[in-house]
Amino acid sequence: MTLKIRNKSGVSMIVAALIAAFFILLPLGVLGFEMLRFSIAQMQLRSVCDAAALSGAAAIASTRSTWTPQQAQEEAMKAAFITFKQNNIFGDSLATGTTVNYNPTAPLGTPNPGQCIVNFTLLDQTFQRVEIGDPAAKLIRCESSFGYKPPIGGALGFNNIPVIAFAEGGLPQLDIILCYDISGSMDDQTRVSFVKRSWDTDKVKYEVVSQLRTSPTSLPPSCIYNMQGPPISGTRVNAIGPQNLSYADYSKAALYANGNEYAYQFSPALRGGTGTSEVGAPPGNKTDPNIPVGGATTFTDIVVNINGLNTFSKTTIDGLNFENIGAVVEAARGNLATAKTFDDASPNHEASIPNVSADANYKAVYDARAASLLQPMFAAKLAANNFYHTMNISANCHFAFVAFSDGIGTNADSLWSEQTGTTNKITDPGYTAGGEGNFPLPVIDLVQTAATTNFEEVKAAVNKLVSTGKTDIASALNKAISQLTVSNNLTRLKARRAIVLFTDGIPNLPGGDAGGENSPAAEEAYKSADAAALKNIPIYCIGLSQNSEIQGVQDKILKKIAKKTKAKYYQVSKPEDLDTAFQTIAKSLVVLR
Repeated sequence: MTLKIRNKSGVSMIVAALIAAFFILLPLGVLGFEMLRFSIAQMQLRSVCDAAALSGAAAIASTRSTWTPQQAQEEAMKAAFITFKQNNIFGDSLATGTTVNYNPTAPLGTPNPGQCIVNFTLLDQTFQRVEIGDPAAKLIRCESSFGYKPPIGGALGFNNIPVIAFAEGGLPQLDIILCYDISGSMDDQTRVSFVKRSWDTDKVKYEVVSQLRTSPTSLPPSCIYNMQGPPISGTRVNAIGPQNLSYADYSKAALYANGNEYAYQFSPALRGGTGTSEVGAPPGNKTDPNIPVGGATTFTDIVVNINGLNTFSKTTIDGLNFENIGAVVEAARGNLATAKTFDDASPNHEASIPNVSADANYKAVYDARAASLLQPMFAAKLAANNFYHTMNISANCHFAFVAFSDGIGTNADSLWSEQTGTTNKITDPGYTAGGEGNFPLPVIDLVQTAATTNFEEVKAAVNKLVSTGKTDIASALNKAISQLTVSNNLTRLKARRAIVLFTDGIPNLPGGDAGGENSPAAEEAYKSADAAALKNIPIYCIGLSQNSEIQGVQDKILKKIAKKTKAKYYQVSKPEDLDTAFQTIAKSLVVLR
């Protein structure tokens, strides 16, 4: 029997290997194990932050239109935190032991083992922190620190290692252009009175000559449309400047086969002004008794029924007494500003307008109340501004705006008279004494720069609009398409692009509206829609049908424009429903992608 003796050096190597395994390889293995778990914890926390940030952004995108930016942002951060708490890290629930900070200025702290700190911060487009309530907030950053306790590494003194992760949820980028109709029919539903102001022996007589008519029954009997009975596209007579008073005589019985059913005759001579001013001017037949008073449909003034009813009666606004329709007429003219102008314009006014004293604020009060009663213009302005509000807090949105009537402007300060070559007379093109006005036809261009959203600019453009002119849809669409063409360097490369077209009528320029949905003006609008379709620019259409006669033609035209561009058409029959249509479009555009 033979015995083999092991080499002492071999034994030493085995011992050394065992020692190395215990003191080197085992710690390395433990370290590797802990590093893997740490990486997994970090990935889990990052996923939680991603979900929370996206949830917050989605909450802002679906905000209520009535909320302020502060309300929307506060609710969004709360929604993000709810999502955050619904998760866990290695079985440690984040529903408990989590400290939340909303829009803090201090950095993350270090949490205790198994616990978490999460900060939700509002950022603008340049990733700078902004205060809660600032409409510039377009992103929510979720930044979190979790106290990771190594299950084995604790024996080596590693009891709490912070795991840090963050994510940002951004609102969708949208470049939106609103094309807004300001044609003359945009105040056709306004309750007004046609008044004949004349001298009657020893005082001024104020006679309402307009007749209330109940057809169409959907409109107020005293509105411009009902009292005039114009073509289906509406009338160019306006409740405030430019009033175009002589257009009230565009009668079907005269030269205009497509004119008004009921004509009224404006008498510049009886109105009484001379030169370039009518302030303080009495009726024309007081100065010249040979000026005829005219018949039952002769008038000198159109005023808004500032009591909001079909027939004006005494009302008090901001402490000022509007005793009767005479007080309204003189206030609208500016004749109640001083005692002298009141005396000059309406001698012996105690007999015709009792209980009224001159006050410098009368005209401003009348103008403000009249503007708030213009329909559908006022409702359309309100709906457009609500649309802007919703889009601004629900999306990373850049805005542009194109007002259109006989044509379009070139910049924010463009005027109707400058761009169309037409009159800027307040009362009537042939009546200089009524003075001149600056009637806006603004265009607000898109801007690529991140911080330039144009939010305030487009709201200001909407608020200063007045009703005048015809309806040139094609020119407005062509301008908007040009703005949204990528090669023109106005739209953002990553932004979703869209046009919203609002009109209360049908296109009648260029070429006229004869032929309805196949008219020359409609065909030009279809060409614009084809151009938009080639560039993948949807045109969402809102059509306000002020009368049943126009609805069929309007539906066909606007549906065709929307369909060509894979968008939708929204038909509205009442001004108060415009807001719903605009908000529906806003919600369809604000989709996280």
